[in-house]
Amino acid sequence: MRKNLTRLTPRHLKMIECLSRGGMTQKEVSKQFGISQTWLSLLRKDPLWRAKEAEYKEHIQQTWEINILSMVPDALDALREALYSSVQSIRIKAAKEILKRGGIDGKSSNEAKGSIFIDMYKPKLMKGKNDAVEVRNCQKKDSEGEIG
Repeated sequence: MRKNLTRLTPRHLKMIECLSRGGMTQKEVSKQFGISQTWLSLLRKDPLWRAKEAEYKEHIQQTWEINILSMVPDALDALREALYSSVQSIRIKAAKEILKRGGIDGKSSNEAKGSIFIDMYKPKLMKGKNDAVEVRNCQKKDSEGEIG
């Protein structure tokens, strides 16, 4: 029976990095480092190796989340700009996406109880009539006036 690793060498760390951050397969890593896939597989089962690999993956996940969150303001600005597009279908898609993300998509938390209709018309910068926006809630009300 093979003994567990007592420490990870710089070579081990490089292999872990190639697997975790580099997106390389086990076959590619074993070839690059001149070891068999079987040996690499055994190394990857070692508790010390697994802990370090998990640490690398956690770091990658956190970095990814930070990068995504940093793009949220730009994404919101793009949606906001789309609301004022001269193309009606783009305005409607943007409005639907904003309402969906805001939890206002015509559904309650349990099930659909009706629909919210949004009629969008041309913005003032475009020629023509009907530059108003009408929002109607078409959910049924019970005998006490509650939406049900």
